Amino acid sequence: MTSQALGYVLVVSLRPLEASTTLFFGHLLRHAPDAIRIVHYGHDELAGPLSAAAAVVLVRGLFELDAVSRCARALRIPLYYFLDDNFIVLREQRGSGAAFVEPYSTENVREALGGFSGVLLASSPLVDYFAENGLHSRLLLFPPTEGDQVKSPAPAARPRVHIAFFGGRHLHACFLRTIVPAVRRVARRRPVTLIAVGVGEQIDASQGLMVVHEPYDESYARAIGRLADQRVDVLVHPAAADLANNAFKNPHALISANALGAVPIVSNRAPYDRFQSEGVALLCEDSEDSWYHALVQVAEDDTASAIRMRLATFCAEHFGGGPNLEIINGMLRERIPPARWPTPWRAAVARAILLMNRAGRAVSRARRIMRSQKAAAA
Repeated sequence: MTSQALGYVLVVSLRPLEASTTLFFGHLLRHAPDAIRIVHYGHDELAGPLSAAAAVVLVRGLFELDAVSRCARALRIPLYYFLDDNFIVLREQRGSGAAFVEPYSTENVREALGGFSGVLLASSPLVDYFAENGLHSRLLLFPPTEGDQVKSPAPAARPRVHIAFFGGRHLHACFLRTIVPAVRRVARRRPVTLIAVGVGEQIDASQGLMVVHEPYDESYARAIGRLADQRVDVLVHPAAADLANNAFKNPHALISANALGAVPIVSNRAPYDRFQSEGVALLCEDSEDSWYHALVQVAEDDTASAIRMRLATFCAEHFGGGPNLEIINGMLRERIPPARWPTPWRAAVARAILLMNRAGRAVSRARRIMRSQKAAAA
């Protein structure tokens, strides 16, 4: 049976250009362009794509995408949920981002997932957590996948080492406190260009050190392309200390480094500590000295080429997308949306539900404004 007859898996994302969608679904498009369709919730028209979908995947936003869930249920389309962070432990830890995951209690997640056909999870520890807490009966490991190689060949021997940082805001403090001083020390031995992506704090040049500040770009693919233009030799990626979510994250920095043809230097903690014996990255402790010695090792001996070769082989084996495509094809085989109504009618049903949801949100927002105005006047 062809993919056209089966429909497609509709992936609905609040941020389709970011890594959480690109690494797990966007990169699969090169293998199965007709099997997957990615739409931007709140920007793309959804009623038409929903009416022809064989399955729907909600990316990360279990509660934020509730209107899509209701549409899929009304049209009897199988629903799946994808997650690459543990929102429950993030909520419980009460860190700076806790307010954004407030609805994600164990009880709320378990109840919201009722009726879903499955849950796609980015790491084995995340699968284990969902199983131990009885959050859903069908849990599927859905690892990140590599995309096309974007690396630009660098001269065999060039005097300046290009080191890049490409990480989330929660990693900036560690980068500035520990890694930047280590890079300055390396630059006193050999010229260095440091490319800092999305770091708001100014990093000054120093002896032997040039600094390039790249703005944050919501598009993972575009950001990687810009780094490729910089001919990055080393990608540094710390992991925040005492963050419970580390144990559940996926090693996406390995994929980014391989795409750039760079050597990854990472923190010696989850999710990277389990790759110590693979020889695909250099692992560092939380000290300037540790990062300095790793950077010198890559910059001044033949370690780099061996790591790059092992990393390319490792990524092809573990992040090639085979298991993901099996799951996607399974979704298409398991159940075709019933032809209960003609497609235009199905689209009309979806459109009505989405409009009612939008109207409900507008009313709720107006009520919140009125309450705040009354409180301010009191």
